[in-house]
Amino acid sequence: MLTMIRAILFSVIVLLSAMTAAAAAPLRIVAIGASNTQGWYVGKQGAYPAKLQALLKAKGIDAQVINAGVPFDTTAGMLKRIDSDVPTGTDIVILQPGANDRRFLGTKEQRAANIAAMERSKWSSTTRKSPFATTPSTSSTSRAKATR
Repeated sequence: MLTMIRAILFSVIVLLSAMTAAAAAPLRIVAIGASNTQGWYVGKQGAYPAKLQALLKAKGIDAQVINAGVPFDTTAGMLKRIDSDVPTGTDIVILQPGANDRRFLGTKEQRAANIAAMERSKWSSTTRKSPFATTPSTSSTSRAKATR
């Protein structure tokens, strides 16, 4: 978990360095995912979105990290809700799809198709894609997207 938080923090800082620092409003980040994102067993304050917000604040970065994790969700569920979970004005989206598709008998092909569809959804049309982090325990790839 700490390795994932460090990878997320590093990637967000790299993305932030590419963005203009002149914005007065806080950086808006939305974390989309399932139980790991939501904070299953550790609570919302122990979940990585809350930890990321605290780490960014400690680095002097004014950021609001919205936790859009839903326990037991699959990529199909995330695809259905991604456009409504990412409000206008979001700067970065973290997609952490987890492994529930395999738990609930989803195929690798459908999971990949759902992730690709999320990357093509309306919020990604104005963002640039950046490879984010791999979580070996779930073999899932997380991605961050930041506006130009």
